[in-house]
Amino acid sequence: MAERAWVSLGDNNRTLAAHLGRVGEMLAVAEYRRVLDMTQDVTALNGAQSYLTARLGNERCLSLQALGRLHEASDCFEWLLATYQALNERGEYLVAAQNFAALQRDRGNLQAAEDLGVRCLAIVSGVDATMMRGRLHLMLADISLRRGRIGEALAHANAALDQFEHAQSGALRWQANALLVIASLYSQLGADDEAYGFLNDAVKRLAPLGAPNRMAAAMNVFADIETNGRRLQSALLWRRAAEETYAQLKMLPSYESTRSKRLHLQIELGDFAQAKHDIAEHYGDYPLDAGMNLMLEAELALHENRPADALHAINELAHMPLSLRNQISAAQVEAKYWMRRGNAEAAQQRLLAQARRIAALAPRTGNPILRYVVTRQALTLRRTAVLAALEPTQRTDTAARINAMWTWVALNASGRQSTDTATLPAAVGKFDHALAWELLVPRPTVGAPPETATQRELLSLLARPERHSTEVKGRVNTSALLAFQHTLDAEAAFLAYLDGATRGALLWVTRDRVELIDAASPDKVRGGVLALRELMRSPNSSVTEIEVAAQDLSAQLLGAMPLTQPARHLYILAEEPLNGVPWDVLTWPGASSFLVDTTTIELVRLDATGRDAESPSPRSLQVMVAAQESDHSMLPPLAAAEAEAAAISNAVSRSAISLQTPPATRMSLMSALQQPGAWVHIAAHGLAQPQRIGYAGIWLEPTGDEKIPTFLSWIDILDSGVNADLVVLNACQLGDSGTAVNGNLSFADAVSRAGAKHVVAALWPISDAAAALWVPAFYSAITSDPHHDAAHALRAAQLRLRESRAFRHPFFWAGMQTIDLMPIGSGAAH
Repeated sequence: MAERAWVSLGDNNRTLAAHLGRVGEMLAVAEYRRVLDMTQDVTALNGAQSYLTARLGNERCLSLQALGRLHEASDCFEWLLATYQALNERGEYLVAAQNFAALQRDRGNLQAAEDLGVRCLAIVSGVDATMMRGRLHLMLADISLRRGRIGEALAHANAALDQFEHAQSGALRWQANALLVIASLYSQLGADDEAYGFLNDAVKRLAPLGAPNRMAAAMNVFADIETNGRRLQSALLWRRAAEETYAQLKMLPSYESTRSKRLHLQIELGDFAQAKHDIAEHYGDYPLDAGMNLMLEAELALHENRPADALHAINELAHMPLSLRNQISAAQVEAKYWMRRGNAEAAQQRLLAQARRIAALAPRTGNPILRYVVTRQALTLRRTAVLAALEPTQRTDTAARINAMWTWVALNASGRQSTDTATLPAAVGKFDHALAWELLVPRPTVGAPPETATQRELLSLLARPERHSTEVKGRVNTSALLAFQHTLDAEAAFLAYLDGATRGALLWVTRDRVELIDAASPDKVRGGVLALRELMRSPNSSVTEIEVAAQDLSAQLLGAMPLTQPARHLYILAEEPLNGVPWDVLTWPGASSFLVDTTTIELVRLDATGRDAESPSPRSLQVMVAAQESDHSMLPPLAAAEAEAAAISNAVSRSAISLQTPPATRMSLMSALQQPGAWVHIAAHGLAQPQRIGYAGIWLEPTGDEKIPTFLSWIDILDSGVNADLVVLNACQLGDSGTAVNGNLSFADAVSRAGAKHVVAALWPISDAAAALWVPAFYSAITSDPHHDAAHALRAAQLRLRESRAFRHPFFWAGMQTIDLMPIGSGAAH
């Protein structure tokens, strides 16, 4: 009505303004075709370039993009940007440039999209600069995620969240968008608890806004989390719900992307018929996720025995930018192709190549914590490789299978990382402080819950740049199995469990033989470990029931062993699920006594630096006791811990060791751990929540004006590095990494990975009273041994407990383990 009135009056500008208002209304209700009709020739509406014609052009560009007419949309945006530039409309130019960058991203032109986003970020200014910077960082986070650059994606997402939190108004929806991207990042890393936490925060912000498109994005993230947990039917339901929402909203890019992911799930579930039907349907210039669709085509071609078509799709995938998750999926699809062609070696090489790419990517992620989390993603590839090697149809070339499995076992061999001891990172201290408040202080009735603050600090920590060098001395020649064999004594053996998802085996290595030995599936092993450990977590459990459970687990793991007698020294690769096994109560096939009676058991991480395995005499032994006897402490006091220093002093009195007892503070402990050659003993409360990143550590004494104990997480240890030779953790559960395969570490494992040669820690809560017996026995044994063998000394301490009347129950002695660095062989490092 108004438009016709202004036309009759001959006022072109007001006519155009009214027309723009009507076009905006059509765009708001997703009437994209009407918008195109009404903007068919935007310049003809005014006869020249103007702000209003540019605004009409903007609505046209957005409608073309929404309808999937991407080539036309691209031309439209190029005209629009030139028009805004000519009119010197900087703010509108930036908005249009961001939309154009999103279009380039949707077309798969990720580099062009990133370049445009970075240029915009450099010139953004004005009143809305905060919001604009946040939106640009969010888009760049999404691009980095699609390109598999996890560290960059986290940094951009964190920066986006910072900007939105400082925006004056209208930021709630964009905060939710940022939280969804962060949740998606964590789900790609397999950190499901963290992903769910950020997802929950996003949904809380979205609920009052009535934003169905964002809720559909949240459904997709939850489907990712369900997929990680192999709850595929549930994931499929969430994908369908998101897909239907996008269809109703006519959001074609999001619809096609979600459809691709839903089809991938259907193929995993064996529903090839529906997948074949849907893959054939395309709309406009889409599908958005071309990489995902190529994988679907390859999977379908393999299922239908069309190897040439499968190979064509696989070759096309090699030229696509892929997220980390899709890189892994692509390698698995290609491996499946080669297995179908009978070329097991090519399948293994493809999987190994991708694992090595991840290993090369990891040091560029930004910091050692995130580096470790990213490296863990290669476990999916290893499971595929193990399963392929264990398939009955592939059991022809035993030597080739053994070499392949050794390559995977040795792939993660690493050395001590460089450390910077000048300052402790403030970001880590903030995370630990937030976590201490979350765990000990009652939840406030108002304001953000403590866990929200903790997770935000974790995000900031993972997104920060590298503080110190990532160079590791020594590079692994993973084929040097013979060199490794020569490092073993005649009565020693090395054992690694091979997790093939649905199959399991052991790699058994002695000086003169190497074998692949059948073992129970990973799920059965984890079930057996859980059943045994539940019985052993209390001194009141029946020893008979423990023996039965231990024999069951022994049969699952060791039943097919080739030796009639157990090895005198057993090295076990410290990986889940074996690092959770209470090995000392297991029995060898045909034997009735516990392994502790015959065998020294040592969990090991393979070390590629070529360092001498033997430790020299320590320069000092520093004993730190956090007994929590202060009035300020919120933890129960450790009544017998104060006597520990005196007991250790008596045990080492005949040696030349200098014993020191500094206060159990964060600073003094970190300083002690970074002293080369030192021995460090810690008596304190421990915490292990392996399902959460960083939720494992020790409680130290309150410092300064603090009223709660200081928490020290494994994140701080891994970040700062360890130079001490021996670290004894007399604290509950610090050796426990649970059955988590989502990027988390036990505190003890982190100390080992940070550089300690020998670490002693417990799998479950330990007895303060029993420590009065085993601790001096351990130090007496290790100081009297010229080789300072921590595993031998721990076994002596365990046998001392077994001989006592009060502590004979396995609860008191079977939970203690050592984690040691084991040189991979002089011929394996160069």
